[in-house]
Amino acid sequence: MLWLWIILGILILLVMVVLFSPVVIDVDSEEDRYVVRYGWWVIGSLRAIDGDLAVRLRIFGFTWQKRIEDLVMSMRGKSKPETEETPTPARAPRKGGRRKMSWRKIKAVWRAIEFKKLELDLDTGSYVRNAWLFPLFFMISRKNRKMRINFSGKNIVHAYVRAVPARLLWAFVRT
Repeated sequence: MLWLWIILGILILLVMVVLFSPVVIDVDSEEDRYVVRYGWWVIGSLRAIDGDLAVRLRIFGFTWQKRIEDLVMSMRGKSKPETEETPTPARAPRKGGRRKMSWRKIKAVWRAIEFKKLELDLDTGSYVRNAWLFPLFFMISRKNRKMRINFSGKNIVHAYVRAVPARLLWAFVRT
């Protein structure tokens, strides 16, 4: 009976760690740093190594790194052989239809995501498009969310976004 309680306690602890560990997205386009972290045990990054892009994944301290060109080539090598396409039968439409997510639920989930830092400096290349986006970016900019339009050709992103799965789940279920 004691073993059952120990196993149950470990299982509950694991579920709590998974639910309350933050997912962090850290992007800095000036330094070419693109990192996604889940707690302390999973870190994924996209880096420039010797002029090539490389994906690096670290799980519990074990590192796996691969160049993107090698990944694409390995995926193409393992693709299915081309065969004659057989026509697929038409599906009958669903009776219930597709469930739509309410605007309130989308807002609640959006508010559960913490934008610690978000700086976007954008140039679309078109003066007209930049002029249309300027008032929009001005309205949605806040203290920790700076969005600017420039006319000088620079595109810069600095973002540090944090989301806790338990908060996202609670926001989704509550509304």
